[in-house]
Amino acid sequence: MKWTIDFGRNASRFLRKSKDLSKTKIIQLILEVLHKFKGREINVDVRKMAGAWKGLQKINLSTN
Repeated sequence: MKWTIDFGRNASRFLRKSKDLSKTKIIQLILEVLHKFKGREINVDVRKMAGAWKGLQKINLSTN
């Protein structure tokens, strides 16, 4: 299976301003989620979206 990961203009702007996140870190988290979907036991907090975003998933990043 082939995946394409793209960042929108707002997301790219947000990442440029963020000191804690980078595109590399986000891609790493996405790859971990894909492994989780394949059945591996990985500790990633993935939540199903509701409303207009129903059918999509988000990765919940805690700031602990």
